[in-house]
Amino acid sequence: MLMAGFVLLVTASVSWLFSGIFIDSEDTEFFGSSLGSYFDGGDGTSAEEAYVINTPTHLYNLSWLQNKGAFSDRVVYFKLGKSIDMKASLGGGAIPPIGNNTYPFTGIFDGGGNIISNLFVSTLKSDWIEQPAGSSDYTDSNVGLFAKISSGASITNFNLDKIEVKTGVNDSTVGIICGYVDASLGDIGVYNGIITTTSGIKCTSKYTLIGDASS
Repeated sequence: MLMAGFVLLVTASVSWLFSGIFIDSEDTEFFGSSLGSYFDGGDGTSAEEAYVINTPTHLYNLSWLQNKGAFSDRVVYFKLGKSIDMKASLGGGAIPPIGNNTYPFTGIFDGGGNIISNLFVSTLKSDWIEQPAGSSDYTDSNVGLFAKISSGASITNFNLDKIEVKTGVNDSTVGIICGYVDASLGDIGVYNGIITTTSGIKCTSKYTLIGDASS
């Protein structure tokens, strides 16, 4: 069941920046034995051994690792270990959408009933918390916290409070939770959520929380 609080569609352009220590976007190879260092424990092999996300940095690392194909060869488990305030911890800078058309999210994400607050998701490199050398704007056509989820993925049991999803990709399909879904979503609450675009950009969103979905 999807539960929506106040959701507003607006057009705006904002830029929040913050400097920290994150995954190096120049890395091209990842190994199972080292992936756990980007999270707060776990090896992702089961619900009991899920990678634990306890900080904004862990969530940012999930986005980068997912979008670089680090989890493309197996079903990977993640869990939100506690509630996270992105702005209080890291100044409110954006993270890229999680997943893309090449590497859609196919894992299991259990929010544990926790809250992610003050979250900013953007396709624009200039908005990201970190702007690693060699990185570029996110350009895929699906945009959301999870951009595209498919192939048996499951995303459940958390709340988003004060979330902005911003797209600079023309003709993109945008949703606050996910851009395109062909998988399972459940028990997700969204409060004070907005979708924004950069000037001149057009996007579509059939359901606001979800940009579009399979039959």
